[in-house]
Amino acid sequence: MTRLIRAFAVLVFMCGCGASMAAESMTDEEAKGFINTLGKEAFSVLTKKEASHQSREAKFREILDRGFDIKAIGRFSLGRYWKVFNKEQKERYFTTLKDMLIRSYVGKFADFPGSTFRIVRVDMGSDAGATVLTTVECPGSGSYNVSWKLYKTKSKGVRITDVIVDNISMGITQRSEFSSIMANLNGNVDEFIKRLSKIGEK
Repeated sequence: MTRLIRAFAVLVFMCGCGASMAAESMTDEEAKGFINTLGKEAFSVLTKKEASHQSREAKFREILDRGFDIKAIGRFSLGRYWKVFNKEQKERYFTTLKDMLIRSYVGKFADFPGSTFRIVRVDMGSDAGATVLTTVECPGSGSYNVSWKLYKTKSKGVRITDVIVDNISMGITQRSEFSSIMANLNGNVDEFIKRLSKIGEK
């Protein structure tokens, strides 16, 4: 179950990374409200076992489209390999990445109904950001401490910049995995996109 919590953290971190860091100040209530709303909605969608797989995928796609920047996700995850993608390949990659995230995480969380989280506290940073500390409760599997780092901009409002589980940055982990795949494929972009399209398939 620890791997599942880390997987969710990777997903949520990726959905907030790579955006402009021209941060505005936020209140602890804003930070708490953002994580409370995001967490409740995401866990409700992903662990609702009585709902069909198709409806959970559709709802989760709606969450991604409404609140997250897929292009920022994709660019950060590729690291230095971003520069070798041409315009057409980048567009295919963005589409494939979103489909992969939805396919992979909706399927994984369906096996853990009833998982919830609670906010422990909010620490306001000196850089106008905030860190929200939460505990994720998984029936039959225990609880896990997850920290969410936030920032706020005029154009996008509050966004997540990092998620830390067991003192490990989940976004950096995902970036490392993508870089490893690209290296193993000798930088072959089309093969990389094809590999992503297979991840999470039944």
